[in-house]
Amino acid sequence: MTHGGHSKRRTGGLAARDLPGWIEKGKKMPGDMGDVSRKAIGLEVVAIRPDDNALLVKGSIPGARNGIVFIRKSLKNNVKKGAK
Repeated sequence: MTHGGHSKRRTGGLAARDLPGWIEKGKKMPGDMGDVSRKAIGLEVVAIRPDDNALLVKGSIPGARNGIVFIRKSLKNNVKKGAK
């Protein structure tokens, strides 16, 4: 870590002062996870609408808008939240 900041998660100096005058493409920036697969466990399917080609899910689904979502049966036991 050089001048520009002593924090790994926040930016310090970003670009040269005069030339080239912009931030280089591909510069490492904080908070960018890229195209990483994520799983959400314990979501509940509320309804299936074949005429709209829609599947209603209770809870938040990770990923970008208009992204591809894979739905599969959970391998864990169907235990309600808060139950032991």
